[in-house]
Amino acid sequence: MRQMRIDVIAAVVAAALVYIFLSGPTHSLAAAPTAAAQVSTPQEDSGVGSKEKPLVFDAASIKPNDSGLGGKGGRGGRGGAVQITTGRVFGKNVTARQIIREAYRVKDYQLSGGPSWLDSDRFDLDAKVESPADEHLLRPMLQTLLGDRFKLVVHRETKQIPIYALVVAKDGPKVRELKDGDPVPPQSPGSMLFVVEKMQDFVAGMNGEGQLGRPVVDKTGLLGRYVFDLRFEPDEDFISMVQRVCGLKFESEKTAMDIVVIDHIEKPSPN
Repeated sequence: MRQMRIDVIAAVVAAALVYIFLSGPTHSLAAAPTAAAQVSTPQEDSGVGSKEKPLVFDAASIKPNDSGLGGKGGRGGRGGAVQITTGRVFGKNVTARQIIREAYRVKDYQLSGGPSWLDSDRFDLDAKVESPADEHLLRPMLQTLLGDRFKLVVHRETKQIPIYALVVAKDGPKVRELKDGDPVPPQSPGSMLFVVEKMQDFVAGMNGEGQLGRPVVDKTGLLGRYVFDLRFEPDEDFISMVQRVCGLKFESEKTAMDIVVIDHIEKPSPN
């Protein structure tokens, strides 16, 4: 639980913050790009229903990783991550679920079906192209590679899925709004203090890696610039902490969302 709490806050910090104040000197971060939508949908690609000639890597390797590191899954294990750089997609000690998520640019809650080994078996992936291709070309190439090596077949459908609506709790918000010229208050002992330019940035941080297991939608109606001073009590989860410290509540709702459904997948042979 402690690691999950750290992961959620780390995702918020990485995706949403303008300033973060740790114990010691103040650190400034550039403003993060605003998310195109609070609830993301799978990116259009050539991997589902396209009749165009598929794009392929110049060289690609997928090998089983038997190191035993990472626990039992891409959902909760502490293995590696799939990374996309110019002309290359790579990852060490990653699951098939992680590779599929990256190929189709979806979160866990947007990926349905598949056998249990999607989360337990781990692989080392390294795929390259000679040209300086960006992610818009590399993701379709990764889809093609999954079809070739894992015999992956998927389709898209729209499904009602559970979400969290972030709303103001009955006693009102406890986050402090910063007006122009207001100083940032001091950090509480043992807390993480940061400022967000708008509430949607805080929500974007929670949606960053899907750490809460479902998407979060901002329904607070709060429009200002706010200070968050997050601190956990022993054995407290992230959702309970946000309600206690920030006066914000997570309400369960459902919404229609495009998802990717796995119809067929096989374990790859070593290459």
